Amino acid sequence: MSDPTSWLLVKRGWKVLASDGRQLGSVRAVKGDPGRDIFDGLEVSVSKHRGEQYVPAEFVQSIEVGTVVLTIKPVEFATLEPQIKPHARRRFRW
Repeated sequence: MSDPTSWLLVKRGWKVLASDGRQLGSVRAVKGDPGRDIFDGLEVSVSKHRGEQYVPAEFVQSIEVGTVVLTIKPVEFATLEPQIKPHARRRFRW
């Protein structure tokens, strides 16, 4: 087991694992605002048939070099809506 790392270091192609250790796919893209250190989630390449799957940040359990582990099991991952994009962040002025 390696040391935890920041979401800012996650690279395309890193393995994405379910909470039980099974591989679900690989990172296609990281979504967030690096300037404000806001992590929205990941786009995960799943298969040729399913395409990409958006995984919200709240389902990320840990990040280690080369691997992202989710808090959900494969059956829960399969029930997520395919490629749901996070809402655009809005700036509010008070």
